[in-house]
Amino acid sequence: MASSQRPSADPLNGEEPPDEESGELATLSLASRLEKLTSRAMQVRAQGGGDQTVRFRLDTALEFSTGDVRFTSLVALLERLTSSAVRVGGDGPPAEEAIRFRHDPSLVFAAGDVSQVRLVPQVSEWGVERSGPKHVFEVVTTFLGLTGASSPLPGYIVEEIAQEDPDRPLKRQFLDLFHHRLVSLLYRALSRYMLEAETTRAGDDVWTRRVLALAGLDTYERGPSVRLSVSQLLRLAPLLSTRARTAQTLERALADVLREELGEARVSVRQFAGSWVEVESEQRMMLGKINSHLGRTSMLGGKLFDRAGKFIIGISPLDGPTYHRLLPEGDLMPLVREVVSLVVRDPLECALELGVREDVLGAFQIKNKNPARLGRNTYLGGRHGAVPRLRTRIVPLPLPTGSGASASP
Repeated sequence: MASSQRPSADPLNGEEPPDEESGELATLSLASRLEKLTSRAMQVRAQGGGDQTVRFRLDTALEFSTGDVRFTSLVALLERLTSSAVRVGGDGPPAEEAIRFRHDPSLVFAAGDVSQVRLVPQVSEWGVERSGPKHVFEVVTTFLGLTGASSPLPGYIVEEIAQEDPDRPLKRQFLDLFHHRLVSLLYRALSRYMLEAETTRAGDDVWTRRVLALAGLDTYERGPSVRLSVSQLLRLAPLLSTRARTAQTLERALADVLREELGEARVSVRQFAGSWVEVESEQRMMLGKINSHLGRTSMLGGKLFDRAGKFIIGISPLDGPTYHRLLPEGDLMPLVREVVSLVVRDPLECALELGVREDVLGAFQIKNKNPARLGRNTYLGGRHGAVPRLRTRIVPLPLPTGSGASASP
């Protein structure tokens, strides 16, 4: 089905496509076309649309109708142009599809998968107006058909169809009913493995929802995260889909989401930091009543140091603006909290340890516009000329209960 010729230069941006053996041909070629197409579509909409939109769609399709263009790439582009119509090869109804496949009856051996693409008006049947699009793309293919040079039918039938009246091609139109459905099902089968053509930037496609479902995120009933974009969630999907999650999993997730803001800062997770927890009154020792067995159930005091109940996330060295953004009132704190809640599900206590150098915060000034807060952006000075130290501040990070995925560091 595919053409034996090597892909030529990109007709939209004039660049040479990558080598086919690299595995990047379909992705980069189609991505460059769609990127160029998006900017041109914006210009057409700004100029009014109407007949100009129809002309734009036809011109765009014709740029891809050369003999060395792949069939799958062309149909993927046409589906993007007609995103509001019913997809070909689906549940239908076929009358609402915006792409119509026909087979080339010519007896000449074609050099490619597609011989012609044109935009034709949608005709009515038996005087009844259709509810589908007013114009459809008519794609004439050269493979998998009952007519043309590769037809399995007897030669005299093929010749009769090739010499048929072009104004009333009744036999061809009858056979094209089967051609359309057959080619539509073929494209739908091939497109199942074309992730670059099936995914959308908005993340509302089937493959994005499936990948996020593997990560434990239900985007069928509700939308994705408010603060994390769809692309960020997809990057975290390999980490969230693993059964066992470690401290390195959380480090990689935070470093990936905050990579543009952190700069040279590094993320580390300190496990088993421990914290003091209150012992409930019914579990405390009462002489002669409960919990008074020495060495087994008895303990002194009303607090217990839980070594496994807390972990600390360290981020250092930070610059001044990023340090303030990671404070409780900063805009990055909710983002960090959401990433941690996705990775950590167990009811553990968490805290942020932010490291910043003294010289980054600047000297204390009484008339400074920003308020001086001791322990946050102001520290007691040391000796004059001393090497600036790395100041750390531990910020509590309360996590919502019942969120995240399976295990914690």
